[in-house]
Amino acid sequence: MYFNTSILIKAVNPWEVGHVGSIRFIEDLLRRGFVLVYSDVHFVEGLRPSTESRIRRLFDRYGFIKCRVSVVDVMRRADAYVKSRGYSLRRRFDVAHMLAARDCGCRFIAAVDDFIRRRSREFGLIYINYYTGIP
Repeated sequence: MYFNTSILIKAVNPWEVGHVGSIRFIEDLLRRGFVLVYSDVHFVEGLRPSTESRIRRLFDRYGFIKCRVSVVDVMRRADAYVKSRGYSLRRRFDVAHMLAARDCGCRFIAAVDDFIRRRSREFGLIYINYYTGIP
């Protein structure tokens, strides 16, 4: 189960709508035996240092597994994908996460993001979150 940054930000910020749902979702996934995955892409997005620190603590607390990917390669492919379809460049990190999830061998991507929801199948991924439930 690959985690997009959108759901991680909700999980680490108590003031975010969906905070409690994100934490329960993570805990439910673990209870059901899912492996929680993140990649190097998470740390090139330009997160605030305090947010990045909270996300790293979340990874440690819940035993997320880091999947190493070539950020340069993933971002190059994401840029090509976005440009070829005429999408805004602000979608490059969404695409980069879907590419990383696929490269890491994940079946699912956890996110709270409409773009990822609409495009995840193009990458062979099943989109889920605390709204959709766990298959």
